[in-house]
Amino acid sequence: MTETLTKSDSVIEIHGFPLETKGVIYQVKNKYDADAPSGLKAHKTTKYLDDVTGKNTVSATYSTVGRLWDTGLYEQSPVFKGLSKEKRKETAQKVKELIVEPFENIYGEDLLDPKDKESNFWNYGDDSGFKVDLYDGKIFNTDEPFELLQLYICIINRDLAPVEGQNSPQFRDAQFCVENRDKVVSSKVEDEMLEIDVIGSFHSLLHQPKVLKPILNYIGLKGVDVENKQMATTMFLRFIKDKEQSHQNKKLFDDAVKLNSKKQGKKEIVYYSILQDLQQKGKLPKINDSFTINDTALGVNLKAAAKFVSNKPSLQQEIDAAVNEE
Repeated sequence: MTETLTKSDSVIEIHGFPLETKGVIYQVKNKYDADAPSGLKAHKTTKYLDDVTGKNTVSATYSTVGRLWDTGLYEQSPVFKGLSKEKRKETAQKVKELIVEPFENIYGEDLLDPKDKESNFWNYGDDSGFKVDLYDGKIFNTDEPFELLQLYICIINRDLAPVEGQNSPQFRDAQFCVENRDKVVSSKVEDEMLEIDVIGSFHSLLHQPKVLKPILNYIGLKGVDVENKQMATTMFLRFIKDKEQSHQNKKLFDDAVKLNSKKQGKKEIVYYSILQDLQQKGKLPKINDSFTINDTALGVNLKAAAKFVSNKPSLQQEIDAAVNEE
């Protein structure tokens, strides 16, 4: 009887990132580099692309030191250097079961021989040989053994960066990155649902300006005239549709609304605004990296201080008294 693979059984860790080898579609995209010239940033790429094709062709690497093809398909591959003996053995065994054996079942057992220096396969003498044309939009289907082999070698040799590690120094020279298309779709749907929720919450709170104003201040939208519904809406939509922080800003507002729905959380949000005002008036000095009132340390930042104060009625009295001072 064939055993059913669990999710963890079908994942190979490569340079610290998980490669899912069953039932996943990976898609190549241009790799963003914040240090690239502005003209390249617009295309979210880190290198100059081929003017004609916009692609990068990747092939296998031959190690003259080990005198073998450094494919990461076998335990002796130099690319595994740095791994412990146990981790190297564990990874090689997974690669054998999930990549090598499925490939060999279709294409034969001799093609992947790492010690065949003159290999027509690794030297890609014809279209049946190994090479990978990487370009924006290219698809890898992990249920196709040849495509999975291509994807694995591109990542193991750092020619292709996992999207979550595209800014990692170890993938500095990669021209493209790759992402799990299913996760991208799921994340997009999740983000769209979150947007519906936060816009609904915002419009509901527009009718409660005294509640909405401290919430907006708490998430960084200070000084919004919530009585001017049109202006407040414009500023809020600009905030949640920010090009760089859209999802984070939606989540920030959603979390603040949920916090405000609890009695203790509402106090926390209100006292954040109060402490912010006291700090700006010079009545909340920072001593030894902590905001302080009457020699009592409140916290290293205003949100931490507000949370602390919201749980201390005696401190709330002291702060209320400071607010009422002329």
